[in-house]
Amino acid sequence: ILPISGFCGILCVFYRKGGGRVTIQDELTLSYYKTVADINAAHEIFLVQDTRDGKFYVKKILTVYNLDVFKHLLAHPVRNTPAIYIVVEDGGRLITIEEYIPGDTLEEILAKGPLTEDQAIGITISLCQIIEQFHNCTPPIVNRDIKPSNIKITPDGVVKLVDLNAAKPCNVDATRDTVLIGTQGYAAPEQYGFGASSVLTDIYAIGVLMNEMLTGQLPGTQLANGKLRHIICRCVELSPKNRFQSVRQLRGT
Repeated sequence: ILPISGFCGILCVFYRKGGGRVTIQDELTLSYYKTVADINAAHEIFLVQDTRDGKFYVKKILTVYNLDVFKHLLAHPVRNTPAIYIVVEDGGRLITIEEYIPGDTLEEILAKGPLTEDQAIGITISLCQIIEQFHNCTPPIVNRDIKPSNIKITPDGVVKLVDLNAAKPCNVDATRDTVLIGTQGYAAPEQYGFGASSVLTDIYAIGVLMNEMLTGQLPGTQLANGKLRHIICRCVELSPKNRFQSVRQLRGT
């Protein structure tokens, strides 16, 4: 995630933003999870193993996050996203212990070449079903960082959305985001300060994703041909009002 210029486990701990400090008990609990490999050391994401039962998990140390989103995930798990077991806020950081999901990222899969239309459609439908769960929350939760590296395909072919660090509740009264977050190429114009993120922001990114699955390129570089071309074009309209107005509408197209 670059600034632009599921179920609740046995132990779930979180502190309110600004007042959270790791206690001795928290340190003891976290000490059971020993790092065995770096998943993304630059972003402080690690594969850890619970020394008590030998099971593997993912540990993240986040400096950009929305606590309300993680509180929601603890209370209302979202299907086909990682289960979250521990959430500890420590000053300006959030430490999480999450389910380890095996498989290849979509980024790794696309490095071998583009997908067929049927494959791209299947992944898009599965992703829409995940995103729809977030958009149906009150208020809706917007992902803001849908891209191939944040999507995993498990060995049995299930699509999982594995990174929710940029997600935030949608403020329908906001005229622009207070923090500009997204990934270049996938970020909608409103993520560059031209408006406020909404559910339509995620639809833009899904359109970019579809195009990359088919061509290996962003729409501005090479636009896909075939039956998905007009769907992609509508998703990536610069004006949100010209896009599909919900992932349900997109999924049913």
